[in-house]
Amino acid sequence: MLIRLGNCIVDPEQIDCVTTLKKDALGGNPLFDREVQENGPESYATVHLISGTHMILRMTVDEIAAVLEKAGYLEPDEGAAPAPLVLEAAETEQLRAAYNAGFRWIARDCGGQLYAYYSKPIKLDSVWNYDNTVHEINVDGGLQFIQWDDPTPTSIAWLLGKGGPHD
Repeated sequence: MLIRLGNCIVDPEQIDCVTTLKKDALGGNPLFDREVQENGPESYATVHLISGTHMILRMTVDEIAAVLEKAGYLEPDEGAAPAPLVLEAAETEQLRAAYNAGFRWIARDCGGQLYAYYSKPIKLDSVWNYDNTVHEINVDGGLQFIQWDDPTPTSIAWLLGKGGPHD
């Protein structure tokens, strides 16, 4: 499979590494040198190929990494900032109603159903343990980012952008 990186088509399996453009790469082409000085060297990356050759692209290392991740050739960076959370209107409405009723935590059980809790529940082997009222949340398949595999419940206040702890 070939992928597009800037204005080049590349076989990602031929990429050895990608680095930010080094200043010692300048000096061979006055037009290119001026362009790099105008845009800043951080706007360019060097793609080193296993053949020993390289390409200089007007893309950042992060932009190239995103293309490689999307194509399945690079694992996502665990330290990268998460994608912004966007809730559907029905999800927001259900969460706001639960929050206004006093519920502060949400978690998915091992069967896939979402529940809201007044106090923070504790995850056991197959259920969330809670000491007071629980409320089932029905958002027609929404909030899929909340999973049984999550080690802690999610703060409804955090989801609604009201602050509060994430977990």
